[in-house]
This record gives sequence, C-alpha cells and structure tokens, in this order.
Amino acid sequence: MYDSKKDALEKLTGIRSSKKNYYMELKKTIQEVTRQNVQLEIINKLVRSITIDMSFQDMMKEVVSKLREVILFDRLALLSMESNELRITHVFPDTLTELKYGEKIPQKDSLYWESIYKNTPIYHHVSSECNQYFEDTILRNLKIKTVMVFPLIIKKQPIGVLSLGCRDKVDFHQNDINFLSQVADHLSICIDNASLYTKMANMRTDLQNIFDAVTDMLMQVDLHSRIVHFNHAVPKFFNKSPEQIMLQKWNDLFYNGETPLTSSPLEEVLTTNTSMTHRIHLKNGKILDVFSHPKYNDGKLSGIICYVKDITAKLALEQQLIQSAKLAAIGEMAAGVAHEINSPLTAILGNTQLLMMEADPKSEETELLSDIYNCGVRSKKIIQNLLTFSRQDHYAFEETCLNTTAKQALNIVGYQINRNKIAIHLHLSKALPTIFASKQHIEQIIINFILNAKDALVGIPNGEIHIETGTVSHDIPLLLYEKNKNIDTYAYIAVRDNGCGIPPENLPQVFNPFFTTKDSTKGTGLGLSVSLGIADAHNGTILIDSKINEGSTFTLYIPVDGKGGVQ
Repeated sequence: MYDSKKDALEKLTGIRSSKKNYYMELKKTIQEVTRQNVQLEIINKLVRSITIDMSFQDMMKEVVSKLREVILFDRLALLSMESNELRITHVFPDTLTELKYGEKIPQKDSLYWESIYKNTPIYHHVSSECNQYFEDTILRNLKIKTVMVFPLIIKKQPIGVLSLGCRDKVDFHQNDINFLSQVADHLSICIDNASLYTKMANMRTDLQNIFDAVTDMLMQVDLHSRIVHFNHAVPKFFNKSPEQIMLQKWNDLFYNGETPLTSSPLEEVLTTNTSMTHRIHLKNGKILDVFSHPKYNDGKLSGIICYVKDITAKLALEQQLIQSAKLAAIGEMAAGVAHEINSPLTAILGNTQLLMMEADPKSEETELLSDIYNCGVRSKKIIQNLLTFSRQDHYAFEETCLNTTAKQALNIVGYQINRNKIAIHLHLSKALPTIFASKQHIEQIIINFILNAKDALVGIPNGEIHIETGTVSHDIPLLLYEKNKNIDTYAYIAVRDNGCGIPPENLPQVFNPFFTTKDSTKGTGLGLSVSLGIADAHNGTILIDSKINEGSTFTLYIPVDGKGGVQ
C-alpha cells in the first residue's frame, strides 16, 4: 500500500527522492509557481498602467517600477529604431550612460544589433579584459557585469531594443528570461500603439492648424444640423466662445432659431447628396456665401462640410468701384460740359449787365434782366464747382493762415448769417502753425461749412455756429493716421452748429456728388464732394460728427508744413 502511494506521489510530482527531499522540492515548485503568478500579475499591471497617450518617459518609469518587484537590475535602457538606425532614447537611472540621447549605435560588433538580427534575447557577461561587443567598453565603465538584451518586434519589424544590466554577475533563470521576453513583447505593442497615437495626434494637430489657417469660416455639421467641428474664424465672426458654438444647430447660430426666408443650404445638400452654393443674408446686414459639401463615411452620408465666406465688404467694395467708375465718367463729362457752357455763359452775363446799365432801374425789363443775371451767376458757380470736382481747377499753394482765411470767409457770408439771427462764436488758436495750401480753395471749404450750418439752423431758435481752429498731434483720428502715417501734426478748422443734425442713413452719402436734402433752389449736392476733393488735394480730409436734434460738426484737417511759422 505504501509503495503504491509513494509511486503515485512520485508520478504526480516527478520526484524520486526521500520524503524530506520531496517536501523541499515541492516547496521550490510552489515558490516557482508563485513567482510565475507574480510575474503574470506584473505583466497584467504593466499592460493596464501603460496608456496610449502616455509619454515614453512615463511609460519607461512604469516598466522600471513594475520590473523591480520581481527582477533585480541596476540599469534599464531603451533604444529606438528610426530610419533603420538604432538610437538610445531612455536610460534609467539617467546617470548610468556614457552615450548622449539620440546617439546612433554602430551596427558592427554591436550587442544590440545582434539581438535584432537574430530576433532573440541575448544573455551576456561583460568581460573585464577584452571586448566581445562594441558596448562592452561602455558597460564596463558603468561597472555593469551582466546584461540581458531583448529585441522589440512588431509585425516582424524591429522597433527597438530593451536592455537590463546588473553590476553583479548574475545567472538569469530561463523562467526570468521568458518573463522578460513577454514584458518586451507587451512593451513593443505599447510603444507601437503610443507611436501611432502620437502620429495621429500630430496629424490631427496639423489638420487643425490647416483648418485654422483658413481665414474664412469652416465647419462640420452632423445629420441633425448640429455643428460638431469648426475653425477659429467661426467664434470670431459670431463673437461667441467655442463652447457656445459646439453642438449648436445651424439655424440657431445663423438665424437665431428663426426659420430662414429661403431654404436652408443644409437641407438641400441632405436631400440631393450633392454640393450646393447659397448666398444668405443675416439680420445684422452681413452677406455670406455658403459652400456646402456632403461628407461620407463608409459610403454613407454622415454630415456636411460647410465653407462660409463673408462677402459683405467685397460687395461694398464692388459697389464703391462701380460708383468710382460712375464718378470718373461724371467728372469727365462735367469738365467737358463746363468748358462748353462757360463761353456762352460769359457772353450772357456780360450782355445782361450792359442791358441792365441801359434800362430803367424801375422798369419790368430791369427786373427780368436781374433774374437772368442772378441765374447766370448761379450757373457760373455750379460750373466752377464742376471744374473743381473734375480736378481741372487751378491750385495755387502758398503759406496760408487758417485763422485769417476763416475771418475772410465770414466777411463773405456774414451778412447771410446775421440776417438769419444766428450767433457766431470764434475759437481761434493764437499759436496756430501756417499750412501750405491754396487759400482760395480752403476759403471755399469754410464757406461751404458755414452755409451748411446756416441751412441746418433754419427754424431752430437760438441758433449758434462755433468756428474753432487748432492742431492735433497725439490724438490723430485713425482715418488720418491710416491715410498717411508719415504726418504727425495736422491743423484743423471745425464748424459746429446746434441744428437739426444729419440722419444716420444719410451720413454715408453726404460726400456723394449731387446728393442733397435741400430744395433744388438752395443746393446742387456738389458742395461737400468738391470740398472733400480739395481736402484730398491737400493730403488732408474732412470728418463729420452729427447727432439728430443736437447738431453737426464738420472738421477740415490739413497737414502742417514743416516750414510754416507760428501765426
């Protein structure tokens, strides 16, 4: 019975020894099984702890910390294969290295390269006398006596090498080698996944950078019209944060949730599965061109890519160019008409004056002749304005005193102002530099300002006109600064009234030729357009500040000439 039990135990355990030796061997077997279980648990922990978004540095720290639970080693090195070149990338601890990170390992007589070529782990004792491998000198200097090298292979392609070194001469058990080979295999997968993740992240960043480099709006919309991806131009255009725009519906963003007057560009793309182009008008006056393209995943429609371009400024510029072309044509026509009419008009005025001298002042004929003469003078002024508008009038530039010019202008129109019981207030700077300008034309602008102010005060009790001169250096209006950044000082004359003001919708048109809100007998609509042309000829400009029922201020800015003295 005993013999049969002993035989049975020996068959189960493979142990043919005494009872004492049997228990010792059994204990060793249990310890080995326990150790293998611990190693498997270490591999499991290692796989769970390493994530694809983890940096190589953090990944290697996890490997070192887990391996030291079951394997004694003093140095761990990771080498990566890049463009068929093996380079050292990480060493733990980083003090145990003689090679710089990124340094290339030569293939000849290399322990690391032999492991790759043979595609097998290599267990190597470093000789204290001779070099078997290129790495021996380096390892000897680091006092490493035993090294284990494991190739890192993915899909039969080497991606690197894992090396463990000990400062003592150690004979690794085959089970340890198997365990470390498994660690190397899992590490290869983790490194490859992390590398792929990094490449994908970099590719996504590159695509996003390209996406954001487009100054127009780009967005991706899902099948429920929700915005799921967009570039930086979208929040900038709508003045919203990215969080406010993400997953917002198209109509809510573009139409504030209201039903668009025309069919939505997205609906047509979803219906037809073809690219579409639409022009939409927003409530804030913006005009957008929307280019919509269907997006497919695995052959199925998954969303819409929208390219949205704000063309408001472009259309305004086109209208401005058309208007400029019209004005150029009007200018040429006006110059021709003015020259043709000037000669007969001079004869009409001269002959009318002669007839008036010979006629009885109290007769009906004199009154008719006076009307003819006044109409002729008015026509001559219109022709003069037309010539100025077409830039064919003569500019005689000279040192000009704005204060003196303002007083001379008042002498010409002062009677009309006083007759309308309007108070004039002068605020003339006593230290105003002279300007290099055409005195006659500057006077024409000031007269135009004053007469416009007078007309704005019709029916206004206690009407007032303020005329102010001065200079501006530090607070130059942006329009002037952008026009000529080399000019740092401007002289100005401003004419301000407390009249009816200019309606906001009329402000953009006040400088357009022939635009006027006055009766046909009181204005031609050329005054301000001519004045602006004169200002441009002097490298200056005219700015308007107006509020309904509060009044208007017209300001002429002219650059101060460096040669001008103080008035």
